[in-house]
Amino acid sequence: MKRTNYLILLLFIALAVSGCSRKQDKEKSKKVIPVKNIKLISLKVLTGKEEGRFYHPKFSDNGRRIFFTSQNYKGLWYYNIHSGKVTQLSDANGIGYKFAVGKSGEKIYYRLKVRSGYKRKINYLIAGQNVSSKKINILVTSKGRISPPVISGKNTLLYFKEGKLHIIDLTTKTEKSTSDTADLILSLDNKLVKIKHGKLTRINIGNSSAVLYAAKSPVSDDIAYEVKGKGLFVKSSNGRTNQIKNGLQPAWSPDGRMLAYVKEKADGMKITGSKIFIAALPSLKEFNLLAGKNIVASNPAWSPDGKKIVFNSDDGGIILATLNIQ
Repeated sequence: MKRTNYLILLLFIALAVSGCSRKQDKEKSKKVIPVKNIKLISLKVLTGKEEGRFYHPKFSDNGRRIFFTSQNYKGLWYYNIHSGKVTQLSDANGIGYKFAVGKSGEKIYYRLKVRSGYKRKINYLIAGQNVSSKKINILVTSKGRISPPVISGKNTLLYFKEGKLHIIDLTTKTEKSTSDTADLILSLDNKLVKIKHGKLTRINIGNSSAVLYAAKSPVSDDIAYEVKGKGLFVKSSNGRTNQIKNGLQPAWSPDGRMLAYVKEKADGMKITGSKIFIAALPSLKEFNLLAGKNIVASNPAWSPDGKKIVFNSDDGGIILATLNIQ
């Protein structure tokens, strides 16, 4: 009997040690490995001049399509990664301004401005469009100004009207008052705001300058935001804030280890150059993605696997950069 109890005790100890070891291995696997070096492998121009001039590219979450708009945010198109074909979805004016791509990549969402009546008053709409069928569904109509849509989670769409947050369930296509929305950081009316559990709060950044762009890390509470005339700021979850001078248009990598952004050069009268840089966190070590390349670039966006960046050139070309990240 004593021998049996002794064996059971030994087995319990072995299981406990094994469990601790697995837990430690799991914690180690979660540890973020800092990026040491980033190299450009190749550049591929996805659109031709005969197809038009395109801007503001975005990947679908499945990485199969890249969506973009044209000059003055007119219309929407997409590039099929597998076929290499460019397809137009709409030529409506203004819908490319801060358009949103659904989580499946099969739908896009955008704001429409429609004039009606003999006084030609503007009505605002938020529409969802099926990429394959091109069928359009109107989700929101408003006589008052509303913001472009924001996708939060798998089936939730957000928009703002007169500073108030509205939430649409994309499954039922109805508005709801509460939601399990993912935490978001946004620029709203040139202010830095946070959305958590369906509630909107303003973040104090210590100055009154306009916040033009803002984004939250996909894996932490770190945030990046662009302040008009002052450049880019990165605020870590521990409260420390670092400035990237002349930085614009921040875009987090999917693993949160890198931040892509634009740096412009000017001669005092006009912009003379624009390059894409990548900063490795937490050191903010900077890599010039287009060093030695005669390309004026802007609007970087990451691929879902974090191995590519798509951007537009100043002459309206959509370009895909493949990276070697070490």
